[in-house]
Amino acid sequence: MFSGKPPFFSETFSELIELILRQDPQSPRQTGASSCKPTQEFQSLLKGLLQKDPQKRINWTQLLVHPFWRGVFSEVHTSEEEGEEDASFSSR
Repeated sequence: MFSGKPPFFSETFSELIELILRQDPQSPRQTGASSCKPTQEFQSLLKGLLQKDPQKRINWTQLLVHPFWRGVFSEVHTSEEEGEEDASFSSR
């Protein structure tokens, strides 16, 4: 995740399950000299992905159109040399 740490951690599997079931994940934070604040879009995406209730959890369609991804992927590119479509996406 954003901080480089999982949302829950425990030395034992049974305790880890209890943490996941009973506690909400903490807001993402980075520490150190190069720390930055997560955007509202990122926090919203994480909240949707880590929602415990499956009925409230973000689905695939919502994930793909979430504002966090706005402008990240460009359109499908056409290779000038071969005149074929390249199905890969490029990032900003």
